Amino acid sequence: MNTQQILGCTSGRLKRTIIAESAFVSLLAFGLSFVWTNLFISSPLIGFFNADLQWSSHLGLLAIIGSSAFALGLSAGIYPAFYMTSFQPALVLKGTFALTPKGVRLRNSLVVFQFICTVVLITVACFIKLQHNYMRNMDTGFERENVLYVPLKDNIRRQLDAFTRDLEACPEIREHTLTGYLPGQVGNWWGREVAGKEVNFAIWPVGHNFLRFFHIKIEEGMDFFEHSTKGMNKLIFNRQFLKKYDLDDILGKEVKCYDNKGQIVGIAADVNFNTVREKIGPMAFVCGDDQINNFILLKVSGNRLPETVGYIQNLGKQYSVEDFYVGFLDQFAARLYQQEEHFARLISVFGVMTILISLMGIYGLILFNARFRIKEIGIRKVNGATEVEMIALLNKGFLKLIVFAFVLAIPLAWYVVREWLSGFPYRIPVYWWVFLLAGVTTLLITVLTVSYQSWKAANTNPVEVLKNE
Repeated sequence: MNTQQILGCTSGRLKRTIIAESAFVSLLAFGLSFVWTNLFISSPLIGFFNADLQWSSHLGLLAIIGSSAFALGLSAGIYPAFYMTSFQPALVLKGTFALTPKGVRLRNSLVVFQFICTVVLITVACFIKLQHNYMRNMDTGFERENVLYVPLKDNIRRQLDAFTRDLEACPEIREHTLTGYLPGQVGNWWGREVAGKEVNFAIWPVGHNFLRFFHIKIEEGMDFFEHSTKGMNKLIFNRQFLKKYDLDDILGKEVKCYDNKGQIVGIAADVNFNTVREKIGPMAFVCGDDQINNFILLKVSGNRLPETVGYIQNLGKQYSVEDFYVGFLDQFAARLYQQEEHFARLISVFGVMTILISLMGIYGLILFNARFRIKEIGIRKVNGATEVEMIALLNKGFLKLIVFAFVLAIPLAWYVVREWLSGFPYRIPVYWWVFLLAGVTTLLITVLTVSYQSWKAANTNPVEVLKNE
């Protein structure tokens, strides 16, 4: 470039050339993105998206992205165009600009910026993975393993007693209960007056042994019983109901239910009746003779599971039920968190890609630094410096930059992580060791890269390096 300037090329023409090259590279990247997107569509990762990714469906969006890529390329080329043509040609041709104070400051600023980006990205990716694992493994209060569910059709509902007796004939079926909703999809809310207060709470119709079926603890009062008073429903509220409405001593109080009156008989421990994306709210289990139960839950031994499922399906056919279905409760729960599962996997994939891009930037800047210090290394080697001393020399400067970048990156990463976690009612703490892990990872990668480049430079023949001096 500066050779062209010496040979008569004007500064304006050089600037236009640099800006045009930047725009061309940006458009080239936009074109290559089509290739990568086609590869992505044909890969298993496409299953993580519930969206139409066909080109013909998004022509307007593609035009906007293409225009943005072109504009971004132009913008990205303006500063280098003016910056690179502002130096004296003699200074640049001699190769000493990188050693000037201005050049050193620019290079160090870029290195620090790359370090900050890398530390923040590694930290955020780790917290996203930890939060997802926490949500997936969180104790919701229900034992879902080896529990089957069967939607109750009208034919079975009319012959429910006979159907349950036939189920109990299977030795692998240990217990059964009834419910209006499956855990994770309770959506019916009541507005009632309890102990003189207007309250709102979720309502969960269940069978008399539902709480014992799932081992839900009764903290006050008593559980439901099979032979309850006709025309009188029983209710068991969760602990959160008492906390939210600041109520106490509500056992025995009456509450209007469906067609019947209702009586509060107990207080149960809190369970996640919806997904863990939502905070546990006030809720009441209700058991009576005027409610509609939509599912029967079956606890099985886990032995001969295919045969057990086959027995239940054959039994459903005997009751002339069309579209008879037997599902696994743990698989139903997994589908509730399928969106989070896909999101976590995508974050892992794209997080790794983003971190690799940042590390490539760090590698490029380290390579640039080693290249412009190769003559210094050659002079030191001629004067007796060892390879270890050369490696320590280059690492020393980068270690200072990493520490400085780490100090700047921690508050930024902490703010991003805190804001993201604040959207979850149940979340992990902001672990200090994750920040340390991100810093140590960046440090190790940098030290290995710098040491390798230093070793290569230290093993270069000083004669080849210094022959032009």
